[in-house]
Amino acid sequence: MMKNRNYSQKNSTSRGFSVLDLLIVVVILSIIVTYVLAQIRVIQRPLARTNAAQRFTAYLQNARSDSMRRHATETNRMAQITILDAHGYNVAMDANGDGILDPPSFIDLADQHLQIDGPFPRTFMFDAQGRTVDPNRTPITTASITFSDGSGKNVIKIADVNGPTITKTGS
Repeated sequence: MMKNRNYSQKNSTSRGFSVLDLLIVVVILSIIVTYVLAQIRVIQRPLARTNAAQRFTAYLQNARSDSMRRHATETNRMAQITILDAHGYNVAMDANGDGILDPPSFIDLADQHLQIDGPFPRTFMFDAQGRTVDPNRTPITTASITFSDGSGKNVIKIADVNGPTITKTGS
């Protein structure tokens, strides 16, 4: 008999977690998760900016190669990239290899909260020798394009000697 009474007393004193205990744990976990998610966003912003700058640089290199491959001497046959405004640009090149420029593809940066510096519009074309030229076929020796967001900038320097290069300022 004595054993049963001790067992029931012991059982009634160990109640487990209270609702208040569980609520405190949930609040602490939600604070930690919120902090981690905020830190992930802080890390992703510079990565998105760098990826956009690298993508633009790849388009520049592909457009240069396309004009050289097709021996483009007339401006209407030269692969080109046109920066339309602070949030987007067009890329026109012969992606399907039929010898004719495809309709321009629009690249939108607004959803990534990125901006490109002006003036607008600005067109970069490439002649048969791979030189960067303006719409009047005047060679452009150096130019730069800046991709920016609230956390920093990526500057793409365009030069015919070494091709485009990216430098980063800020985080």
